Order: sequence, then C-alpha cells, then structure tokens
Amino acid sequence: MRTSIIVVLGAWGLVVPWGMPAAAAAPASQGAWTSPPQAGRPPPKTRPSGDKAIIHTVADALGFVRGVGRTETTDTLNRLQWGGSGSITVDGTVYTVPHYRYTLSLHLKAAREDYERVTQGRTQRLIAVVAGSDAWDEREPGVDGHLQPGSTRDRRLQFARTPFGFVRLLLDADPSNIKVSDRGPDKVSISFPVDGVLMTATLDPDYRPASISMEIGGKQIVDRYRDYRDLAEYGVMFPTRITETIAGRPHLDLSIDDARVASYAVFPKP
Repeated sequence: MRTSIIVVLGAWGLVVPWGMPAAAAAPASQGAWTSPPQAGRPPPKTRPSGDKAIIHTVADALGFVRGVGRTETTDTLNRLQWGGSGSITVDGTVYTVPHYRYTLSLHLKAAREDYERVTQGRTQRLIAVVAGSDAWDEREPGVDGHLQPGSTRDRRLQFARTPFGFVRLLLDADPSNIKVSDRGPDKVSISFPVDGVLMTATLDPDYRPASISMEIGGKQIVDRYRDYRDLAEYGVMFPTRITETIAGRPHLDLSIDDARVASYAVFPKP
C-alpha cells in the first residue's frame, strides 16, 4: 500500500494521500462521479484458494492490509466515518433521512449512528452509541448521554454487520469458529458467531461483502452493500449504496457520498 499523510481537522477530518491531489466532487450536472481504483491494490489475477488466503483477500479488498512483507499489518485502520442520505422505515412509516452518519472505532469496538429524520414536517435527530459493553443515546455527539443497557447487543450486532466491523471481528476471531464456503466465483461466503449470533457475509466478485446477514428473535436482518468506491482516496473501499431489511421488510435505504479515514471521534460514557 502507498504511504499517506493524514491530517485531522475538527470533527470530520481531512485525509490527504501523499503525492495524490484530493479529488473535487463533480457538480450534479456532470452526472455520477466515477471513483478512482483502490489506491495501492491491483485487482487479483487469480482466485484465492484456502480459508486463510480468502480471509486475507477480503481484508485487503477493503483496505485493511498495510505495508509490505515483514511490515505488513491489518491493525492500522481504526476510526472510520461515512455519511449520506436516504430513508428509514419504522413500524411501517417511511421517514426521509436528509443527513446520516455512522462513525466507528475498530480498536474500541465502538460506534455512533447519528441521523436526522423528517416526520410531519419536523426534523428529529437521533444519536445511538455503543462502546464495548455499554450503550447510550445522546442529544448531540458526546453531549447529554442517557444509558440504554437494553440496546447494547443490538448495537454491537449492527457494528458487526458493517463491512469494516465484520472484517475486524473476523480478523480477531478464533479460526476454529470461522467457516469459509467457496463454491466457485461469486459463491463465496464467510460465517462466524458474534455475541452468540451467527453472522454470514456473502462476497462480491471483488471479495468485498455484498451482504451480511444474521437471525435474531426469529427475524432475519440482511444488510446489502454495493458500488464500493475509494471515497477518501486512502485505499479504503466504502460501499456507496446500503440497504437493510428486517424480516424481509425495508428498514434502511441509504446513498453514501462522503467517507473519512482517521476522523476525530470520542465516545465518552455518560
């Protein structure tokens, strides 16, 4: 992977890869922006063979693998953030979501979901946090936290259903608990338990999670990811389309147009 310089500014952060100018967002009139290829990672020429090789390819396909040879590591990535807009469906009601952000710390196993939804012409902001064994809600990030102990497991599993949370937990998991199924091109899946719940990722042709599913309380939750792009130009591939269904019914439908690496993020427990 190529060496980068990371400059963190304020709550969002700015990532500037060394020797590569930041790409300017294309005006809406120019149509959809085409992202550059993943920095430092050429497309694989052959299919990986064996569980270890497949898991390494998945980690590399998202941008976890850094360094070469003896300096290679998968522990560099930590704080990631992505944002966009779309809709959320709750109890049959569809809400417009003009602003959505998900921030996580892979090292702390912490995440903050922060979004606004429009209901009856009024905007409501909802912030849900999990960090380790604790969960709480906030009025603003880091402000007026209220513990929500009954939500901890659900939020930890939400963390695990993100491509980055899944792969981080996969890399840290006991290999004896991991099942890799390779039935040919476009038919590769990886499963392992998280908090006693079996998580299964089905991979796309580039060995990135196309879907991550689990079943809890008799309901299947499926998160689908597509159109991965190197939004931060740091060799980290973020999905730009995210959908989630619960028991076959729509829950989340998001378009992601902003992603940051090494953004400033803290998770102060109330």
